[in-house]
Amino acid sequence: MTFLSLAEFGRMLVMTLAVAVIFRRWGPHGPLLNQLAIAAIISAPGIILHELGHKFVALGYGLDATFQIPIFWLGIGVVLSLMNAPFLFFVPAYVAIGAGATPLQHALIAFAGPAMNLLIYLTARLVLWKMPLSHRAVVLWTLTRKINGFLFVFNLIPIPPFDGFSVLSGLLKAFGV
Repeated sequence: MTFLSLAEFGRMLVMTLAVAVIFRRWGPHGPLLNQLAIAAIISAPGIILHELGHKFVALGYGLDATFQIPIFWLGIGVVLSLMNAPFLFFVPAYVAIGAGATPLQHALIAFAGPAMNLLIYLTARLVLWKMPLSHRAVVLWTLTRKINGFLFVFNLIPIPPFDGFSVLSGLLKAFGV
């Protein structure tokens, strides 16, 4: 059980670059490098912390957990974005978790990812509500809030392969339903 391996860190960097390309056009306009930087700042933390939520809860239960990226699905997202497709579909990352979790542990591991997005969403709301911010900071925090609110709700849809399905099925099994 490794807290975070060099290979996982490398995968996080590749995923960050890919989501920066995918989301570059959704933020403020300007030079390409600025668009990529802003896209990475608003999208990558929510995805990475979501997956690390799964990983750290699994590690806490003594299970193996490794941050992975599905290159094919990331590539689909990059290609759709570069084609200016009216919709995007991609899978940015996942955590491969070893066997051995009880149904309740499985449900808690699954909920940990969306819980991280909820925490980021609430943090962004608090910052926007309580802090005096520049216009640029308001834009960044607003986009961060929106993305993480979406990730929280989207990932809790109770159909496979979303986290919501794993939460629901784990809870049902844990309580004998």
